[in-house]
Amino acid sequence: MTHFIKIMMLIIKLMDAALRLFNKAITLLHIRPIVVLVIRALTRVILTAFHLIYNRMTVRGHHHIPKKGGVLLAANHQSYLDPTLVGLSVWRKVIFISKKENHETPILGPLIELGDSHPINRSGDNDALDFFSDLLKQGHLVV
Repeated sequence: MTHFIKIMMLIIKLMDAALRLFNKAITLLHIRPIVVLVIRALTRVILTAFHLIYNRMTVRGHHHIPKKGGVLLAANHQSYLDPTLVGLSVWRKVIFISKKENHETPILGPLIELGDSHPINRSGDNDALDFFSDLLKQGHLVV
């Protein structure tokens, strides 16, 4: 069993390194916005179909979300699925706030960065608050 665990840990480390390298590469090549747009579109189609069929997802009240202008959407975070479901339920581009620890988690960290999630230090982070405040002033939807 320990041999299997060592192999799995190696695979996780390699996948994490590859995803982090991919993030750096698309940023350095200045193609991040188009790559993120394509990934968002593909994931939206696949995950929406999955949640509609498997979880029987329904969306209510989305008409209350303004179509433009800064919006802070505070989700009742009861499950690890909540950020994904909120992102699928809103038709505007969504920018997520995520605790810094999520960005340091293997595989999850680089994936949520691709999903336009930005870290915040939960013990106090005035720079991040200023950053998100600026995004709201620019008319973004922040979750």
